[in-house]
Amino acid sequence: MTHSHVALADAATTSRALLGQLFVLMRHASMFGADHPATLATAGAVQTAIQNVGPPFTLEFIGGASFRDRTLIPLEFELFEHVRELAGAFHNLGADEVAVDAVPSVEDLLVLGGALARGAQASWTELQARTLRGLRFRDLPFARYGEEAEQVDAAVFAAAQLALAIRDTERLQESVDAGAWPWALGVGIVRRYHLPGPGP
Repeated sequence: MTHSHVALADAATTSRALLGQLFVLMRHASMFGADHPATLATAGAVQTAIQNVGPPFTLEFIGGASFRDRTLIPLEFELFEHVRELAGAFHNLGADEVAVDAVPSVEDLLVLGGALARGAQASWTELQARTLRGLRFRDLPFARYGEEAEQVDAAVFAAAQLALAIRDTERLQESVDAGAWPWALGVGIVRRYHLPGPGP
């Protein structure tokens, strides 16, 4: 494996870890509130995950796929479902793109977690009016979520789903060669190939 492939793999790993921790932060803020020890601990874990990615960078949520600095983040099936929920919350907040300029404080991450928890339920606009150090939010007019994903640019949608399906097919073949059959991964590949395409 070349140095460039190792760098790409490392970038994907740290990006997935950050997305996973953001999802947990949203869930804990929704279930326990911002003052609960579990939520505080998760905010600290998000801090660490951001440090591992290394600001500055951006996260984009487009047509059900997630990107870091406009590069597709490959996701396993379970995390894909979690990121769809996370993307829906960001979309409801009017924040399809998150620019991370520096590592935010735990206090600001708790504000973000609370906003995501509310954004997961309905449209909520207060986040745009808040100043969170190290974070900037931007609505992407071409980004769509859920049923609206049918309106996303066809090339973006197709490229994202095809790239994820190819990546997962390679992983499935590795598992089969090792004598295992990962059913969840196989189902995820089939679902990607049978996703309805964007409308005209």
